[in-house]
Amino acid sequence: MIGKIFPQVVFSVAGTILSLMAVVDSIPAGAIAPKTDLNESWSFGFQNYPIEHQGNATLDIKVSYKYIDGIGKNDPLEYPEFTQIYKYIDNFLVNYPNETDFWEVLNKNLVTELLTKPIPTEFGFNYNLANVVDSLTVDLAVQPGSSNVPYPRASKVTGIPGEQVDLN
Repeated sequence: MIGKIFPQVVFSVAGTILSLMAVVDSIPAGAIAPKTDLNESWSFGFQNYPIEHQGNATLDIKVSYKYIDGIGKNDPLEYPEFTQIYKYIDNFLVNYPNETDFWEVLNKNLVTELLTKPIPTEFGFNYNLANVVDSLTVDLAVQPGSSNVPYPRASKVTGIPGEQVDLN
């Protein structure tokens, strides 16, 4: 059906029956709609994440990324399944080699690794986030009392995938 039909109104004027009906056009199913620009993003987080870095610390981490235009248009499996990324970050933090790095350095290294290293999945293939995101941001909040410092503090790093350069 094209359009929505509103109820018919029937009335009589001087013995003549008149009827009024309104039809409002809408876009039928399967029709081509006007182009809509979409900006898609996704985020997830870690709350009260305990870590041994600069002593004992507790972090709240928010990871967010903006997808490339057109992701999932032809295949919804183009979207990375975020728990695989979560596990990668957890492993990165547990095995981070320099426990005295500033939080800003740790965060910068995390974002760089997320955008440049393959992320293994339980599905038998790796994610390469640089192929599916325009940008990736990690907000790393260190809770008060962490490392015996009574103040909350935070680091925010945004990475944008770049072109590969041949250094040979």
